[in-house]
Amino acid sequence: MGGWIVQRVATEHPERVRKLILFDSAGVCLEARLEHRSVHPVNAAELSQLDELLMPQPPKVPGFVATDILRISKQNAWSFTER
Repeated sequence: MGGWIVQRVATEHPERVRKLILFDSAGVCLEARLEHRSVHPVNAAELSQLDELLMPQPPKVPGFVATDILRISKQNAWSFTER
């Protein structure tokens, strides 16, 4: 039950939690609302949205770096889709 409590505190009061690591903990069940494009950005704006989803305080990515990340990601991208 402690994992659930600490996850609730972290989600409802992120300013009070700097770091959180849980191991084998039952917790809050949140339904992911992701689309295929959410994890496969094709432009700098989508890359920024993905960074915001994955990191609490994402760094500012310069445009030339974003362009290179997108180019390499397109070459190496893979994912599973439901049929």
